[in-house]
Amino acid sequence: MRQFYKHIYADKVLKQFYTSCELCGKKKYAEKIPVLCRNPYMLYAFEHGQVKDPRQTLYNHKKAQSVQHLVRFFNHCQQCGKWVCDECYEAKGDIDGCRDCVERFSK
Repeated sequence: MRQFYKHIYADKVLKQFYTSCELCGKKKYAEKIPVLCRNPYMLYAFEHGQVKDPRQTLYNHKKAQSVQHLVRFFNHCQQCGKWVCDECYEAKGDIDGCRDCVERFSK
């Protein structure tokens, strides 16, 4: 899950955490960014862990909750390392992975 954590982003318009499939680009949203952390000027600092403030802890906690929610909808391809949605992940016989890898290795 630590690998997946860096694939969670903050949508500055919708004020929610999200991630997207690395193949098809579909976005999946999770937890809302805490109200105390929605300042557009501070959001960049929160994303990079630069704030020494209780709000940083709150931001990190909500991001961790988002990881736990979103990881259920994405799969890690063991061949190329991409995080892909369930629709782009295939399990065919001996080869499990993203659609691209399964096509490449099944030939």
